[in-house]
Amino acid sequence: MPSWSWPEIKQRLQCPVDEDADYENTTWCNRDLIPIPPERRTYGVWSYFGATFRPLKNPSIPY
Repeated sequence: MPSWSWPEIKQRLQCPVDEDADYENTTWCNRDLIPIPPERRTYGVWSYFGATFRPLKNPSIPY
């Protein structure tokens, strides 16, 4: 088992920073948490509807 120091562990756990982003990368905001722009979304109303009401069709089958 490798022996890592605390700074090495912190560096491995940090979220990547987008250099050309228009937001500040902080503890509360990073690229995994900001909404995807509408032109990059691959889901629509029916996707939301299906994910929301699927358990009503057969509640014994989990997601």
